[in-house]
Amino acid sequence: MRNRKDLITSKLAALQYYQLSLPIPKAARGSFDAAAATRGKAVFMGKGKCESCHMPPTFTESGWNLHTGDEICIDDFQSSRSPTFRYRTTPLRGMAAKLKGGFYHDGRYATLGAVVDHYDKCMSLNLTGSQKSDLVQYLKSL
Repeated sequence: MRNRKDLITSKLAALQYYQLSLPIPKAARGSFDAAAATRGKAVFMGKGKCESCHMPPTFTESGWNLHTGDEICIDDFQSSRSPTFRYRTTPLRGMAAKLKGGFYHDGRYATLGAVVDHYDKCMSLNLTGSQKSDLVQYLKSL
């Protein structure tokens, strides 16, 4: 194969800047309970420990945002096909645009509630039913 000039690397910074400049889809009015979302934000930032991986304002990790299946209590079926052999912390910004299909890296959870239940069990959070419900409303508001 011929030695080819790299036409991509010099454009990556501009591409990232463009991606981060795109407007974030807003949640539609009435698509979440605002009072519950306010309570859910407190769970997200506190007992739920969500902010430890999904940091505002991008709601993902800065720097190294990759985890093994064991770290997030799932199999490595999908990550084993990745060059990093890890799962990327999904950005939660613009959740309104993601509410149409399954959730998680491979769509394995049908609802946000199922994702919250997974992390509640995985991380031994012991969230109450009300805290889980409020957290889901907060996620819908992002």
